[in-house]
Amino acid sequence: MSVYERVPFITTPQITTSGTTTTLDVVNGERQVPLSKDEIGQRLKGWMTASLPCVVCGRTLQNVFEGSVNQPSGGLAFTSGGHYGSTVYDPFNDESLELNICDECLTKASSTLRILRYKRIPQSELETTHESRFWDAARD
Repeated sequence: MSVYERVPFITTPQITTSGTTTTLDVVNGERQVPLSKDEIGQRLKGWMTASLPCVVCGRTLQNVFEGSVNQPSGGLAFTSGGHYGSTVYDPFNDESLELNICDECLTKASSTLRILRYKRIPQSELETTHESRFWDAARD
């Protein structure tokens, strides 16, 4: 498996003359450059064992366990494999996004009815439904 980085590039200007018309073509774009194992290691050094900051307020969250990967103390980690309605992220592979929300921001959001709490309710072996309600950190 290879890891690539997208880097911007501009082509060398190409001048073409056709009859009485001269055209200057410059192409802007991106190209993929493969990264070596050493480069990948350097970029990930210190990051993979850290916890992501809160996506709402930016507060630094420490890991619960030394050396763990994004196990925030004082917050929750959320993972999404995309969503049909998103125009930003909906991959067709096994990739996911992960983000953290600190307990303080989570509590504030619950007090303004911005979080749903739900549980899966099996109807039969083939059918499952959900029961949802607004989550209230003060009550729950």
